[in-house]
Amino acid sequence: MSFFKTISTCFYLGYIPFIPGTIGSLAGIFLYWFVLSKNIFLYSAVTVVLIFSGFYICTMAENEFKTKDDKKIILDEIIGIFISMLFIKKTIPAVIVGFLLFRFFDVSKILFINKIQKLNGGIGIVLDDVLAGIYTNIFLSFLF
Repeated sequence: MSFFKTISTCFYLGYIPFIPGTIGSLAGIFLYWFVLSKNIFLYSAVTVVLIFSGFYICTMAENEFKTKDDKKIILDEIIGIFISMLFIKKTIPAVIVGFLLFRFFDVSKILFINKIQKLNGGIGIVLDDVLAGIYTNIFLSFLF
């Protein structure tokens, strides 16, 4: 396995044959809850680094998979969840609602998300989830 496939599939979680986007989102929730939410500066820095490195990593993985936005690529869901929960108070209700809202926006592709997804390579792969994460974060900010 290549480095790009390993990272973009979140250490092969993306190879689980059913609901890979949901699996990626759950992995993002796990990392958020148990690892990153303890330090907002580290969390913010990791999120920014993942966004920009994700463009390249997902582009390279897409080239290796030889499929546009291959379903095995789930790094974008992790990035989207990180954005969804950024600056949101860490509570179980907020995480559950955040997860559900993010999945709604990511799957439905409403509010220009479908147009962003059509961009080439890792930019389209990552930015649609960034936008879904931003929408989720806005809703969570009002709700919580």
